Amino acid sequence: MAEWKAARAINPAIPALLRNMGYTALYSKQPPDRAIELFTDGIKYDPQNAENYLGLERALREAGRPMEERVAALQKFQGRNPPTRLIFQLARDLADAGRYDEAQKELATRFISLEEGGASQLDVYLEIKLKQGRSFASNHHCEESRNLIEHLADPAPQIGATKDALTLAVHSPHRQKEIAEMQASCPN
Repeated sequence: MAEWKAARAINPAIPALLRNMGYTALYSKQPPDRAIELFTDGIKYDPQNAENYLGLERALREAGRPMEERVAALQKFQGRNPPTRLIFQLARDLADAGRYDEAQKELATRFISLEEGGASQLDVYLEIKLKQGRSFASNHHCEESRNLIEHLADPAPQIGATKDALTLAVHSPHRQKEIAEMQASCPN
């Protein structure tokens, strides 16, 4: 960190410098506000580096900042085609903020490349739908929750998901457990 601080004093616009400093602050358990400062400067000097935005979102989460602040941090990305990880995190945060339609729109209107070993667009879509269903159930909107569950496997052309793909994904053991928990919250 001492060498990076010296380099920063000479030229704070060195690509990935502030990103590296921000993640080091996070991983070494420094106060999240330190990482927030570093990632914020990273965005200023290296605005095309998506890791600055993702790091800022993570530091804001660790600092207990409001969800809307985390969403705003990710929405500041200036590139035309944000990386898949950023799109997925933004969609998840929008869903956590109760902005389900916006979350789904992020998935539907962005180019999303497949990443080996990572989450798929379909996975994140179902994650958002299930968050919405849990919200319905926890707020005692049981009819809406049951309706959402009933239509989880409906085709989602906005993300290119067929009924077969959704049916297969919905019937995974993990998703079936989540659905059962929602149904238990809203017994007939």
